[in-house]
Parts: sequence; structure tokens; C-alpha cells
Amino acid sequence: ALRDAQRIAFLGANMAPPEVVGKRMHVVHKRVDRAWTLLHWEGRRGCWLVHDWAVMQYVPVLYVGETDMRLNDNSVDAIIAKSQRVVVFEARGGRALDAVIKKLKSASVAVELDLYSASETVDGLLRS
Repeated sequence: ALRDAQRIAFLGANMAPPEVVGKRMHVVHKRVDRAWTLLHWEGRRGCWLVHDWAVMQYVPVLYVGETDMRLNDNSVDAIIAKSQRVVVFEARGGRALDAVIKKLKSASVAVELDLYSASETVDGLLRS
């Protein structure tokens, strides 16, 4: 039943290329047979692309955090308390979400790391 479906959060998606994010979302959606709940981070660097995609696919959304809230220990605790799986997008060699990943893993939350090349991002394309 949908009520018992996994609650899955996506972190770092705002910095990742949209194609990488979209591909991972489709994989997750298929893997759980379209029965899951998006745990949507509303704070700083939350990704509304992920949110809007989930809404268009009729995926229920559970909101965590507040506008302009930082992703710190307290907010990660809220994500840990409400999610079973977290997909983290990080640039290869990037360290921006290392502390978050470490804390999620220490709390036994399943973490999927999706690495992408920095050259795939809009900033990377503008620099080349």
C-alpha cells in the first residue's frame, strides 16, 4: 500500500545536471514500482525540479524544513527521522555533502550516491 511506501529524499539535485537528476528519478520510480513518497527538502538548495516531477507523476510529497533553512545537523536529523532512503547528487571529487552523507550512513539510512562530472553542469559549461 502507498501508506507503507518508502520515503525517499533527494539532496544535492539543485546543483546536478537536470538530465542526471531525471535519469535517477526514473530509476527510483521504476525500482519501487511507482509506490513511494518524496521527502522534499524545502530549505536552502532544495530542488523544485524534483518536487515538480514527483507531483506530475502523482507521487505523494512529505515536506521537511523551511524556506532558507540550512542543511545542518538539526535538519539532517529531521530527514533521518522521516526517510528510509536518500539519493545524494555530488560532483566527482566534490565534498559539499560529505558531512551529510556520513551522518545519514551512521544513522543506518540507505544512501545512494550519484556522482556526476563537474563539466556536465551549467557552471562547468560556462567555464569551458
